[in-house]
Amino acid sequence: QATSRKKLLDKLVIDNIQPSTRKYPGIIFRPDRDCGDQILNIEKLSKTSSEGTLLFSDVSFTLVKGDKVAILSKDHSAITAFFQIINGEEEPDNGTYNWGATITKAYLPNDNSGFFKSDDNLVDWLRQYSKDKDETYVRGFLGKMLFSGEEVLKKCNVLSGGEKVRCMVSR
Repeated sequence: QATSRKKLLDKLVIDNIQPSTRKYPGIIFRPDRDCGDQILNIEKLSKTSSEGTLLFSDVSFTLVKGDKVAILSKDHSAITAFFQIINGEEEPDNGTYNWGATITKAYLPNDNSGFFKSDDNLVDWLRQYSKDKDETYVRGFLGKMLFSGEEVLKKCNVLSGGEKVRCMVSR
């Protein structure tokens, strides 16, 4: 198998290879301001699911500027609950969390279907989350997420899963 692939590579003419026509979304995160030293402080955070299963307990850590972190769990609902708590969507059973004063928080939820129940087109849907309500500005954002022409007038409740994620990232 390796020999046959080597022969194929030897026959390959680099000049005949066409560049990919695949397009990628332009995801650019620009903070409103530089963050301070204090990012997030969590002390003894605990959560139990509505079924009574312990999701996590006594989670404590402090994140400061320059730190990198990965949140891992065998149970995906524990991670979802953790992010819902630190984003103020749910209350912890125990413990506290405090964001730094300069932090703007956001996250991409696993289940984003609740955001797309309206009959709005994409321009109107995104405009509700935008600081700049100008249609040209909003269309520019949608263009970066590969929505162009008449696609920006598509109803948000008929989007595919991938299209929804692209909208959430531009939000």
